[in-house]
Amino acid sequence: MKLAPVLLVLVAHAIICGAQSVNNPCELSPDLFERRAVLVNQGAAPEHPTKPGAMTGDEQRAQIRAFNEQYYQFMMALSDDASQHRLAELKTCCAHNTHDPIALLTCRLALYLTNQITAKEFVEQFPVSGDLNVFLALDAIAYVKDRPNSLPPLFGVGGPVDSYTTELLKLATKGDKQALQKYLQLYLRAGGVLADGMADQVKRLFLEHPEFVLNNWYTLKKNMYVIPNLQESLSDDEKRQMRQNYAQYCHVNEGACREVIRALK
Repeated sequence: MKLAPVLLVLVAHAIICGAQSVNNPCELSPDLFERRAVLVNQGAAPEHPTKPGAMTGDEQRAQIRAFNEQYYQFMMALSDDASQHRLAELKTCCAHNTHDPIALLTCRLALYLTNQITAKEFVEQFPVSGDLNVFLALDAIAYVKDRPNSLPPLFGVGGPVDSYTTELLKLATKGDKQALQKYLQLYLRAGGVLADGMADQVKRLFLEHPEFVLNNWYTLKKNMYVIPNLQESLSDDEKRQMRQNYAQYCHVNEGACREVIRALK
């Protein structure tokens, strides 16, 4: 079956842009984000479309993967610059792509992890509003190779989304109230893999930082997911151990301590 002219143009454009990306991954196409978003937002294409010239499911997935590959090369370029301490090149690469929302989110994390922006800037720019699909796209891109050890090293073993939320929660435990508020805002909106990952992080928070939990208990418990998800994730033995542990910290905040212990029964 012959490809429709429009599809041929799209494929040719992707091949050209892909070649550009390989030669200089910092030169993302100005319309790369929009073209990827069109395919992602239209939903899965039928495997056997009846409309003349329409993409098949395989063609659509291949096109999205081609776009993700370009972003992946961009991520790898930033990761390589960071590992080689080429911070000027990293900043230049990011400066060239401020038009692209996915590149912008990737750069904010890369610049923070390499100490090129402050914690305050990182928190203020943290993506808790707008379309979360852009934020979640970071992992779809980072895992596009689908093979061991293929993640861009800069973003750790959990990928960029996990790195983002982990770093935000670290700042919260150091006393950054805005970081805690933004983390909890994101937790309210999270679903699927993101929600599961954040639930695990909150569980570790309660296990490893009892003083922080007690000092921020009234903020934490306002979030409609924190306590129910925590209760669901803990075994009876873990709850018992946590009750015993928190009892040792009741001098920090006696009222909060009693409430936490009751919540863990």
